[in-house]
Amino acid sequence: NNEDWMMASGTSNWSTVINPQIGTNTLRVCAMDVSGNRSATNIVRFVRFPPPLLNLTIRGDNGSLVISAVGGLAGLTYNVLGSTNLQMPQNTWSVIATGIIGSQGSFEFTNHLSADAPQMFFRLQVQ
Repeated sequence: NNEDWMMASGTSNWSTVINPQIGTNTLRVCAMDVSGNRSATNIVRFVRFPPPLLNLTIRGDNGSLVISAVGGLAGLTYNVLGSTNLQMPQNTWSVIATGIIGSQGSFEFTNHLSADAPQMFFRLQVQ
């Protein structure tokens, strides 16, 4: 995508990390020997689609808070994060549940509520 060339590590097998944009991307690859001679450039075009949006439903159910989601990518990992302080940075929130989005793109999380528990805030993280 008209970015600067990036060096990859390796010889016969090589790797590097890229961060493609949403939409059409062009990847150009060539090899360079120790003398600086370059091979012909190989070009690959691919499309990165935006992740689907999850539709969340939150409900109370017999003293529990239930968070349901549909529309996710099956097989991705999700974490439910919790904190008693909404202002705390996300990296300080506790992981209170982890799961895998099911084959239909859905999952459900239940948090049993207690009258003497402090106020709790939740975040959903999909990886």
